[in-house]
Amino acid sequence: MSSNPSPDIHLEFNQDSVSKCLKFVEDFKKGLIQKGDALLEIQAVLHTAIDESELLSQRDFKPGFKHYLELLDQASNSNEFKPIQGRPTIEEEPHREKSVRSEESESFAIEKNL
Repeated sequence: MSSNPSPDIHLEFNQDSVSKCLKFVEDFKKGLIQKGDALLEIQAVLHTAIDESELLSQRDFKPGFKHYLELLDQASNSNEFKPIQGRPTIEEEPHREKSVRSEESESFAIEKNL
């Protein structure tokens, strides 16, 4: 019997890695980070876990990464209509900058009165 695992068998990542990845998913759900940032962090955690493991290989990366991508997609779909922190909602008045033209008009009016 061969000591190499079958290509159909995928080993699981250690609990520490799983917890870190789930934290990034939760942070995304809360609107603390963007989806792309969560994916980059998850990718780094999984690659580190593979590098540090004697059992995991690069073959295990894709199914692991795909799982967290699906979790982020589900969260993205369920949060589709919820405002993300820092984004103005419809009820909030958008910040309006003073135009340069109105400042020039005010300045001209003050000088004219002098």
